[in-house]
Amino acid sequence: MSATTPGAHLIYAIITIASGVTFLEPDHWIIALSGSAISAVTLALMYFCCQRISRKHMWATLFAIPVFTSQYFLLPAAFLTTDGLSYLFIAFFLAVTQTQSNVVARQLTAGLSLSALVLVRQIYLPASIAMMLLFASAAARTSLIFAVRHFAIAMFPLIAFLPFYLVWNGLTPPEFAKHEAEAINIPAVIQSVALLGFFVVPLLPALWRFARQNSFLAPIGLGILIAVAVVTIFSDTSYNPESGRFGSMIWTLSRFEHSLIGASISVIVLSVLGASALVWALTSDQQTIRIFAIGFIIYSFALGMQSFAWQRYSEVACLMMVSMLSARYLKIENRVEVGIFSAFFIAWFVLNILSRI
Repeated sequence: MSATTPGAHLIYAIITIASGVTFLEPDHWIIALSGSAISAVTLALMYFCCQRISRKHMWATLFAIPVFTSQYFLLPAAFLTTDGLSYLFIAFFLAVTQTQSNVVARQLTAGLSLSALVLVRQIYLPASIAMMLLFASAAARTSLIFAVRHFAIAMFPLIAFLPFYLVWNGLTPPEFAKHEAEAINIPAVIQSVALLGFFVVPLLPALWRFARQNSFLAPIGLGILIAVAVVTIFSDTSYNPESGRFGSMIWTLSRFEHSLIGASISVIVLSVLGASALVWALTSDQQTIRIFAIGFIIYSFALGMQSFAWQRYSEVACLMMVSMLSARYLKIENRVEVGIFSAFFIAWFVLNILSRI
């Protein structure tokens, strides 16, 4: 049994049958080969998306690097997990939003990719519906026929998941319902936003430049940041395995700070920085970035519906956001900015490799 929809398992089963293998061992070469191929295609799609956003072909590889540095992106390339396919379908959707093909074909392809995403991991359901609605509405016309068509395509993910909802009588199998939070798990949401804040650190010069160029956003942005800071301050952000607050760099920092000063200053700072990145993304002139920002926010709240607050659930999504923001706003002509960005993610990659040795 799995807490996720069985799409990934079915895909691996099809690959196994097609290859003539009677039983797939956990360390079988088919898993590593399939996982590596899935990860490679995901990176290629992120490269395409970043290249279109930046319009700088030769630099697109640099912008896609943050995703590659994550251990939670690399592990599915070697082991049987459902995560790898979910990243593939997210990247596919992002790439589709950057194509210039027929509007109906784009919407249908995007709707099918997000339906596949939900069939792999159903926690993306609310984010998928929201992202598809936003993408479809961008091409909306006054005709009722067009409005109905857009809405119908946006409902593809919901329709795909509906049979599982009816069988499970909920969003997860009954065996895993015990892991659902009784009320929204605010620390899980904070963990996701704070993690984004950590990864956006090498883009601070670009963020500051954007803020100065769009000073009219200051009152709204300041209000949001104050609200996030207040929520974080009055939430329990201490390291606590019994409450699901472990398995994340954010909780490790919190544990260290609590042992020294009895408070989690870094969590507050990173949460505000993550919220700043989301305001930045929401006001971007790139539709893809705006859509994904909405999806990220909704996905983060969806994570708050479970009792765990782990880094593995949100790290790759954070890095996809950073990749697109860097593609649009990193000043390539500035060697210092590029150097800081490169050094940060090279160091992150090395730390991830060392942690696995």
